[in-house]
Amino acid sequence: MPRPFLPAWLVLIATAPFAQATPDAGDAAPAATPPAKTVMALPAGAQSAAAPDSNIAPTSGAPLDIALARQATVTPLPRDTPIHVSVRHSTTLAHMLAEHLVAQGFMVVEAEKDAAIRLELDGLFKAKRQTTGRTAQILLGLLAEYPKSFHSERPASLDFVGGGTLLGTVVAQAVMLVSNVSGQRDAANKGAAGDPDGVCATHCNTWKFEQRAVVTVRTVTREGASGAGVTATLTADDLLPDRLFAQCLADFGRQWGVALDDIVLPDVARR
Repeated sequence: MPRPFLPAWLVLIATAPFAQATPDAGDAAPAATPPAKTVMALPAGAQSAAAPDSNIAPTSGAPLDIALARQATVTPLPRDTPIHVSVRHSTTLAHMLAEHLVAQGFMVVEAEKDAAIRLELDGLFKAKRQTTGRTAQILLGLLAEYPKSFHSERPASLDFVGGGTLLGTVVAQAVMLVSNVSGQRDAANKGAAGDPDGVCATHCNTWKFEQRAVVTVRTVTREGASGAGVTATLTADDLLPDRLFAQCLADFGRQWGVALDDIVLPDVARR
């Protein structure tokens, strides 16, 4: 699959050092209200929650210390105005969000031309394990559509290993480089130790992944367009793009006046 184009404004939000902040206490999500007249028919394949993959190991049950920060804000959505929702690279997630809006009394339309308000969502997750250099990244829409494509990567190692001769060292390095690039070493480590980087022997607290997800919304009305973003950051043993994205979406829901706390994204590989 060709590498997707990432808008420069999204790159800036994802990489800038945001101050960690929590949402205002007054942003509690409202209770669901009876649905209003629906003008959008959801396709049969659309689901409001993704089923977990039985091949993915569950994460620890310990509470997650996720910090949220807002970059600009959005205003509450009107219930009597036609709204169109889109998510870059994912019709599945767009329909999931539209389903939540309809269920809570908002008017959602299928065609952009019929909407007075267009909500255009995008998102990016990035993570790095500082000690080993292992990294991971994925776009929000691609995670929703292709969760099994998510994986971590480690730069090819050039550490000297092998015998005492120069030839032995060069041959051993070549074997390590080829096996790492082909994924064989990661697979062997994961099979033996449960982690593609192997077993941590010391300073294991530095093996945690520093993670950041940002979700952005471009709101387009007849008066113009505006942008806003929510960033979620976390340091943890496991990779948690689905949890961080879900927290960002839930925070937008609190600002819109829509309960989105039960949005569930697909499980992914955690290491």
